[in-house]
Amino acid sequence: MTIFSATLAELFFPFFLTFGVTSFILVMQRVYTLITLMVEKLFSLSDVGLMLFYLLPDVFTIAIPLGVVGAVFITVIRQSVDSEIICLRAAGKSLWSYSLPVLLFGLLWTVATAGLSVWLQPLGYQKFTELQAKIIKANADEKLRPGRFNYQFGQKVIQIGARSADNELSDIFIADRVQTGSSSIILADAGHIAVDDATKQVLFKLRNGAVYSPGSTPGVLRTVNFERLSYRLSFQPQGSSKTRRLKRTTTEALWREAQAFKPDSLAYHRWMLEFYSRLTLPLACLVFALTAIPMAIVEPRSGRSGSFLRAVFLVVTFYIIWIGFKNLVKSGKAPPEILWLPLMLVLVYGLFRLWQVNADVSILSLLARKAKGT
Repeated sequence: MTIFSATLAELFFPFFLTFGVTSFILVMQRVYTLITLMVEKLFSLSDVGLMLFYLLPDVFTIAIPLGVVGAVFITVIRQSVDSEIICLRAAGKSLWSYSLPVLLFGLLWTVATAGLSVWLQPLGYQKFTELQAKIIKANADEKLRPGRFNYQFGQKVIQIGARSADNELSDIFIADRVQTGSSSIILADAGHIAVDDATKQVLFKLRNGAVYSPGSTPGVLRTVNFERLSYRLSFQPQGSSKTRRLKRTTTEALWREAQAFKPDSLAYHRWMLEFYSRLTLPLACLVFALTAIPMAIVEPRSGRSGSFLRAVFLVVTFYIIWIGFKNLVKSGKAPPEILWLPLMLVLVYGLFRLWQVNADVSILSLLARKAKGT
């Protein structure tokens, strides 16, 4: 077995180890939420498992780059401590040639992550939203019983007076479960439950009613009458409707829809932000693989803890900058293309460090040479 294939093969076990641990941690939050819904809202176990399955591409998109960092650091540290890298360099091999199997490894997972981010992640969100709407509607049809208060829909309490054979409801009462100074009450003569095909939201289609809310004068209610009102039902907040729509939109449609807005508008920034997020995050696998090589190399007699701290520093620094730039784009203070900058910064740093370690040149010696030259 050649050095190239041996190094490439060694990367996979620590990758799956790091990827598995990271995925488990990321999944636990979603599992807790779904299990809570199953217990409190009487979801079936199969529905909970299917909803979790649809969210896995989103989890894996984050976990794979972290797995690449863990794989490269563990492999390079092991080879450093066992003096394998020293032997390779003594045999005339440069760190550039040593990096080739690591770069191929990063490229393979870049392609895999791109497939998840560009195609499977929006498809998963589409299926998740459709299943969620189906469950909400089924619960509404089943649990809205005449004369009973229903607490299954978020922080709302709902009561109906009667239900016809075709699921037409009458004498409808909707209010906040916990009354506050801004709480409103909705009364309607009739209505029915429907799913909006465009937004995949479950709507209570109310007819002939009124909304009672606190007025400007204390103790006086403001009344707004309506003939038709679409009231959204949900189990719990799942992000804004705009965020949900972006997440389930295909990548091709994201680009196409973004072009309909003015380049300086917040809508354009929001759509292109999602588009560039799906492209930049997979490339982090390749950039992390390159940058981790010089950061993980240690002297055989030195400790390993410092290298693992550098791994954490690399990941945390990248995501802090990446998320910070995302917030700037969301607020319209920076163009969406700025999302490429964190990748470029880490890449330049990785190339510089790799050259520096390969040439056995320290920053102090560079400064000394520059001072002598001047």
